[in-house]
Amino acid sequence: TVCWCFVRLFYRLEVRGLANLPAHGGALLVCNHVAYVDVVVLGVLSRRPIRFLSWEGFEHQWFARLITRTMGTIPVAEEKAKDAIQKAADALKAGELVCIFPEGSLTRNGGVLPLRRGFELIARRAGVPIVPVAMDGLWGSIFSHSGGKAFWKFPKHFPRPIAAVVGRPFAAAD
Repeated sequence: TVCWCFVRLFYRLEVRGLANLPAHGGALLVCNHVAYVDVVVLGVLSRRPIRFLSWEGFEHQWFARLITRTMGTIPVAEEKAKDAIQKAADALKAGELVCIFPEGSLTRNGGVLPLRRGFELIARRAGVPIVPVAMDGLWGSIFSHSGGKAFWKFPKHFPRPIAAVVGRPFAAAD
């Protein structure tokens, strides 16, 4: 409810293709990563809870750890990537929605970074479809790295118009 109020207050959200999110069963959402608030926006637009893969370093900061544990995120450490892949596959097999940002980090220039390997392996292991998601309009927000910094800038638009497009699911083998 808090996240829903936050998104409605600060953003004017337009969503297309929401019907492409499976109503039940596991699916791996693959989304571009523009701003720290991507997670909140995706969580609000989905009718089902989403588990996110997150950087393991958040587990070392008490406030971030509280948030990630409350959200049920799956921590990813580079030296233990296989563990995260297995945990994500298990969650998908259990019928959950799992989201990964295959770029591996926030964009620093507004463009899409090269995709890291692994998301297709997770989907194949779990036997679930991949659902592409694109977020647009968050570059330049206070939660993005536009201007070389996040958080410490004034918003240029209020409420900020943003869009999300959910593509058709496709098999991991494709």
